[in-house]
Amino acid sequence: MNKDNVNKATSEGMSRPQKKTKEEIIRERKLNASMIVLPKKNQEQLGILAVQPDKNIFSLTGKKYMKIYSLKGVELTETRKKILIGELCRLSKSRMRISTFSYANSPSPIIFLSVFFEGNSYADVAEEIDAFDKSLMSLMDSKFKLSFLVCGIGDVFMFIYMNYNGQMKKVSSKSILKKSAHLKKNYFQMIKEQEVGYIIPQSGKLGKSYIGIQFPDKMEQPLNTLKRLGNTYLSSIDFQVVDHEYASYYERMIEDSYGNSGEVGKGNPLLNFSFMFTYLCDSEMERKMYDAVVKKYFADNALVASPCNGSEQKVVDSISTFGLFDMHCCRNVNIDIISKLFG
Repeated sequence: MNKDNVNKATSEGMSRPQKKTKEEIIRERKLNASMIVLPKKNQEQLGILAVQPDKNIFSLTGKKYMKIYSLKGVELTETRKKILIGELCRLSKSRMRISTFSYANSPSPIIFLSVFFEGNSYADVAEEIDAFDKSLMSLMDSKFKLSFLVCGIGDVFMFIYMNYNGQMKKVSSKSILKKSAHLKKNYFQMIKEQEVGYIIPQSGKLGKSYIGIQFPDKMEQPLNTLKRLGNTYLSSIDFQVVDHEYASYYERMIEDSYGNSGEVGKGNPLLNFSFMFTYLCDSEMERKMYDAVVKKYFADNALVASPCNGSEQKVVDSISTFGLFDMHCCRNVNIDIISKLFG
């Protein structure tokens, strides 16, 4: 067989994308048609392109689809938190976010899980999202005395309103999907940056934000120790399993550079991780006092966090919206760090 024939035979033997059946095409069209497209002003201002109201899924810019769950049940020990993070990473390679909203008048923090799926259309990710839902429910039934409940579209905006305005407002999904709805105007607040931190003009609340830029191998105190002070704080941790090949390279690099090995390859996956934190208080004096406590917490735990001067609006928007406004700054860490900053 001459060279041309070999090339021809090889190319013919290569796998080709299978042509979609008529049923598959119809199914994809129905799935994509089930998305309700938001008015252009909401798309441009929020980056939310459309919503699937039955499945409570958001279509975002950058070919991202997002679903939000609220965590209900008993308070988790640190060990159980580590197990839960590991199990979530096993269920999906998608980036996830755990949002903690600790309100001054609430006895315990409220915790949410956001999951980001990537696809060119809703039809591309619908099966993946359904599979994740089933796996998550199975995990909760078998290993934990808690559950992740899907957040409705209205509930998401109810908490967004709470985070900016400091009070609860009942929101229906139908009101969000109205063509006349002005979501940014009705549920968000522009903050005014100050020399130190920010102020929300409408409520008069003062705050300050931080973003983690360096993390230790281990931390002593969990984040929820700050709850005892009675202030409102909001935090987010984004995490995603690092590709195994890169994780192995990273482990070798750490060993070569510092003479010791980390936790990769010992049952603990290496994770890409981002931590953001903001708090609210009523006066300048209170802000100074609380900020000193926050800085001490970071220092005592060898966590380097940078004030978000010049970026307060972006950080507050991202934390307050479960990641609908997507901002994160990732570092490589192990599960121990996530378990301390979770809750």
